[in-house]
Amino acid sequence: MNAQKQAPLTPLPAHRESCRHFRLDNADLVIDGPPAEAAGVSGLLFHDLRRTAARNLRRAGIAEGVIMKIGGWRTRSVFERYAIVSQTDISDALEKLQSYDANKGKQSK
Repeated sequence: MNAQKQAPLTPLPAHRESCRHFRLDNADLVIDGPPAEAAGVSGLLFHDLRRTAARNLRRAGIAEGVIMKIGGWRTRSVFERYAIVSQTDISDALEKLQSYDANKGKQSK
């Protein structure tokens, strides 16, 4: 049997370079370093980005099942932690309902 020895896997230099601007803090991935500071996002948590995406997708009218697939949320309860509904979202929804009701009578004629 001719077994070849394999070299141990080591991270590529480019990988190490890109990862140095991230750090783990209480199991959260934190974006840090000069690039983050220049962009004004130093200390931003990865989960902040997921929350923002969930909120923006919901506001864009994307179906919640689709948002859950995109974000990788398997249960409704976990999805609800990310897709936070603000008071503005509620006001916007009520305005849409009011506009719909006002136009409903015009469409049936």
